[in-house]
Amino acid sequence: MSLSSLPDEFEIIERFFHRPTRSGLVRNSVGDDAAVLRSPRTQDLVVSTDLAIEGVHFLPGEAADRVAARGLRAALSDLSAMGAIPDSYTLAITLPESIDETWLTAFAQGLAEQEELFGITLTGGDTCRGPTLSLAYTVIGHVPMERAVLRGGARPGMALLVTGTIGDSGYGLRHRLAADPFWSEGEAQALDHRFMTPPNCNVVMRHLLESGVVRAAIDVSDGVIADAHHLARASGCGLEIDLEALPLSEAVARRAQIEGALETRKFAATAGEDFEILMAVPVVEIDQALAIAREHNIALTQVGLFVEGEGVHTRFQGQPVVVSHPGYRHFSGPK
Repeated sequence: MSLSSLPDEFEIIERFFHRPTRSGLVRNSVGDDAAVLRSPRTQDLVVSTDLAIEGVHFLPGEAADRVAARGLRAALSDLSAMGAIPDSYTLAITLPESIDETWLTAFAQGLAEQEELFGITLTGGDTCRGPTLSLAYTVIGHVPMERAVLRGGARPGMALLVTGTIGDSGYGLRHRLAADPFWSEGEAQALDHRFMTPPNCNVVMRHLLESGVVRAAIDVSDGVIADAHHLARASGCGLEIDLEALPLSEAVARRAQIEGALETRKFAATAGEDFEILMAVPVVEIDQALAIAREHNIALTQVGLFVEGEGVHTRFQGQPVVVSHPGYRHFSGPK
């Protein structure tokens, strides 16, 4: 059954996207002209929108449930960086003629699995036909009033820390675009999983927020160096990053040993799509941050130091390194 054989968008919405509410802050689900959300008196609302477009953010022909998971988890990563608890989301979806009932069923199931995992409710959106599969997720959460972690709170002398490992997603995408015989079958599958399944840093970031140790944060979408630059610029200071300190998975570390540590780490630092969290933490509070991360089985690694001045400066084995393309830009490619 193709898209044109389904009666209309209202049946699509009713059959595939109608949901019971999961959050006490959501008064109604899909079906009204707009969602009605309760705003806790002692909380600030946190809202972010992310696009996921076929051929840009994921490859054509990708499994529907994986498309759903990747798009929603990537959007929720922005709330994680702010230390916010996710409550609900809306989804505006453009469906090409090639989409059929089987695809929609799998896509809706993929969304439902993530909704259960994160405890969130789909509250509305829009559905239409178009030439390209396009998904716009608007995620909504809350955080204690005036406690959201912003980008501008870093100060000279603070450390730059990052969750998880860096570069897996970039290598996963590169392998998808052109199969690389370097990787074992298991490594290729793991890297592919990292590209299609952004990590869940929400719980650990909320506990770091509660502890007060994180002063600034951003999720890594365009690349460690590019996104670290956003932190430094917003905070009015400079930043030194040690490429040698970047946390790598076993697979990427093996590549670094065989094909060159510097080039591998440059790629890992600039490929993007990691959706890990970069954060500024006072040096005297690093141990506390590491302990909180360990409690939630999240790796946390110091990779840099905020300094007086401006710009991001990279080093490897103690020597300055020029990185000509620090990250991805949608309107000019890597730059």
